[in-house]
Amino acid sequence: APGGGMFPEGSVEDDVSGVGEIFFFSYGIIVMWGLSREAEKHVLAEVREFENGSLEVDMEPELLDYRYISLPREFFVKFELSGDSDAMTRLWNDHDSPIRTPVIALNKIERDLIHLPMIPEAGELMTCLKLAYSHGAAQSSKLESFETAVEDIFNRVGEMPVQLAETGHLNISDEELLKLCGELYTYSAYINLQTDILETPDWFWDNEDLEPVYLKTAKYLDISKRTAILNIRLNTLNDMYALFRDERHLQTGHRLEWIVIWLIVIEVVIDLVELAALVRFGD
Repeated sequence: APGGGMFPEGSVEDDVSGVGEIFFFSYGIIVMWGLSREAEKHVLAEVREFENGSLEVDMEPELLDYRYISLPREFFVKFELSGDSDAMTRLWNDHDSPIRTPVIALNKIERDLIHLPMIPEAGELMTCLKLAYSHGAAQSSKLESFETAVEDIFNRVGEMPVQLAETGHLNISDEELLKLCGELYTYSAYINLQTDILETPDWFWDNEDLEPVYLKTAKYLDISKRTAILNIRLNTLNDMYALFRDERHLQTGHRLEWIVIWLIVIEVVIDLVELAALVRFGD
């Protein structure tokens, strides 16, 4: 929550809870709740000095709105909810509490709008719910950065197969080909080996009751489908790279063959000159 003079007055736009929240993810994504645009820019400026590399292509922020919904009256009757705020806080934040699961089930995301149950006494639970949504949103943003990078590679090499078909050779250096190989390997390894990026994060091992919220978010943002499509595109690029590599090997092989042929020709010419000299001076 902003405070301590770090943010200017009016930075928090969440008038219901009165707090803004920021979640930082190890793979370079920040998710912010309830802050003004100016406060968000301030956060990004503050963390820029800790940046370790950046995207070559500018990314648009992924925006989701959220609203609070009131608990249905039957909850208060069924679970005998009292007015004792301390007791209510303990009840809401207890992972074994029978009320948590049905309340968590009230969370939903549709039409770019997140519906959060408003529970004043459950500050910890509210933060955890936002974090569950944030995991899905952060993964979606990271996936979008991969999609943009792979699209950029396609734009750079997409005409090369046509060029190869029309001219029989490629205008690409060995260095450029190796760089392409490195890019493809980097993205493939990052996508498929970094488990927290596109699989269920480890945080949900200790917060299993909140996993359905994350899964709803991941499904809404089509993370699984987009990952599958991205892997198909990477496989296509790998096939293209294999084609380019084979063509370069073929060109190199032809060049070596001609070098050998010319060396043989030169050796034959030298032998003929030597033979002619021997015949001439021998006479």
